[in-house]
Amino acid sequence: MLNGSDIATVSVKNETKVEARSVPIGTDIKPTNHSRSNPTKRDHSRAYNILKKKHNDTLTSSINLDNTNQAKESYTAVSTPTGSDDRLVISMKTMPGRIAHIQPTLDSLLFHQTSVFDQFYLALPRQPLHNPDYVIPEFLKKYAEEGLITLLRPDYDYGALDKILHSIQTEEQHFQQQSTLQAHQYRILYLDDDMIYAPMFVEILANKSQSYPDSVVALSGAKLRSRFRQIGHSSPEKDRHPFIYYKLGGVDSFGDPLVDLTQGFMGVLVRLSFFDVPEFVRMAGNKSVPDGVRRSDDYVICGYLEKRNIPRRLVDGGLVPQSHQVSSKIGNLGKTMNRNAMTAAYYLQTNWGIWQSYQFEPYLDLPKDTRDLMDCEARHAQYCPPKVKKNGRIQYSLVTEMLDDLLNVTADTKSGK
Repeated sequence: MLNGSDIATVSVKNETKVEARSVPIGTDIKPTNHSRSNPTKRDHSRAYNILKKKHNDTLTSSINLDNTNQAKESYTAVSTPTGSDDRLVISMKTMPGRIAHIQPTLDSLLFHQTSVFDQFYLALPRQPLHNPDYVIPEFLKKYAEEGLITLLRPDYDYGALDKILHSIQTEEQHFQQQSTLQAHQYRILYLDDDMIYAPMFVEILANKSQSYPDSVVALSGAKLRSRFRQIGHSSPEKDRHPFIYYKLGGVDSFGDPLVDLTQGFMGVLVRLSFFDVPEFVRMAGNKSVPDGVRRSDDYVICGYLEKRNIPRRLVDGGLVPQSHQVSSKIGNLGKTMNRNAMTAAYYLQTNWGIWQSYQFEPYLDLPKDTRDLMDCEARHAQYCPPKVKKNGRIQYSLVTEMLDDLLNVTADTKSGK
């Protein structure tokens, strides 16, 4: 439970800035948003058009990635509805080190989408004394003042889980304060802060959620595998087993298959009715979990949905978002992804009683030499022992063979059974 945590919001009402305020969890919060109790997207469009006018009455503009050498792209937003009166909000979290670089990400969602939404939440959790706090840039202050973004300022930083942990509580309170919409009509699209999203991104996921109203829909996902120890995104035929392979919507997702895991970087759309919000907050916000679990937000969220028997689907139609060359390198967890994933899968299976058909490696309980070999296999050369080197080069096939022997990985496991 988020004991002692507060949420505060910064936005605009009647063109007067509302100062951040501290509101204890469980207290009524009236989210300052662009929608009425019966949202029709009109209020968002009103706020949207205010800023549109200040941008020379045009939505055609270039996305400049902080003067990097990455190519600029020009998009024209059409702002068509998704064919639904359901409420739709976007939710993300950023870190103090990235906040100065997130304007291209925000702009790709605020000004260049072919479909509108009701609210945009950005979580900026207050930092411990030993961490640098957020320095909110002028462009973000302006977006908040224009009513385009609502800033959430919780008192505790739960890591990447903050991309949904606080917005879902705010949406739950919004739902409790109105009488028109059902919980199933509240949709939350959560995503990462270091990508540039294509113009049809919101429209694709919103429409897919209408096609599969009882499922989570996402543009990146994977099936779990027993005894996995590495993460991959391509070339399963070159498997240095065991791998989990994430597939991408529109590339290898034909037929909208069911998956165990979805990934936030490509966007994940959930419904409020999929959650018992107090239970989710208590379970996902457990401060005593191992660090690898806290860093594995995709596993925690999907694990909770698995516990509630909510299907997750990898859907067609997505375009791989453009990675921001600066912010994607700040606080990147890629170097520890394999160990975090193993830690999370084993912990959630053991403590939440899910994914019982799989057998996961107890990474934290393994001998240090075995863990080092796993990290070596993940191409982290500093963990590779001298015995796997030949003529100064690391023999990764030998590393895999050694691990298979140490862990008693059988032929059936290698084939994915």
